[in-house]
Amino acid sequence: MNRFPKLTIALALIIAPAMLMAAAEAPRKVTAPQSDQHFEVTELGYVEAQDAFVKQDEGTYAFVVYTRLAKDGGKKELVIRSNLVTGTSFTPEKGNKMAADLERQGKSMRTWGSPFTASGPEDKRVIEYRFHQKDGKPTGVEIYAVTRDAEHKATPAKSPLVTWPFPVEAPPAEPEDAE
Repeated sequence: MNRFPKLTIALALIIAPAMLMAAAEAPRKVTAPQSDQHFEVTELGYVEAQDAFVKQDEGTYAFVVYTRLAKDGGKKELVIRSNLVTGTSFTPEKGNKMAADLERQGKSMRTWGSPFTASGPEDKRVIEYRFHQKDGKPTGVEIYAVTRDAEHKATPAKSPLVTWPFPVEAPPAEPEDAE
């Protein structure tokens, strides 16, 4: 028999919320760098995808998307960073060129970079960085991640789409044939 039932309840009311807060504030597996005197960094998105058979970082693929802008007015880039696979980056110029090229090819999307390749036909994992365009203008970047559950089956895809953060230029005109 508990001799201090009110104390037990009071402690539970104090400790349980603290445990929930600690769990909610668990450290991220990957983060964007902090802004400094040279660069302004703005986080645009974060996603985690659990894989039952990956031992590193407790089986979590984590991704952060951010912009990095030089404060001197120079380099601008959109960066995807990951804890377990290769990241990638896009400059506004590269995004505009890719969008125009995709429009000429009649495509709205392409993968970019090579973050992950499945190890065989039974491996259902897919991790891709996808660049999207419409009418020859960049519209966004997507992280597409399918991992495995405990039965080796594919999990539902996690695919956040981040809107293109830079001003969009009109696509360059196609070169005319010289006659």
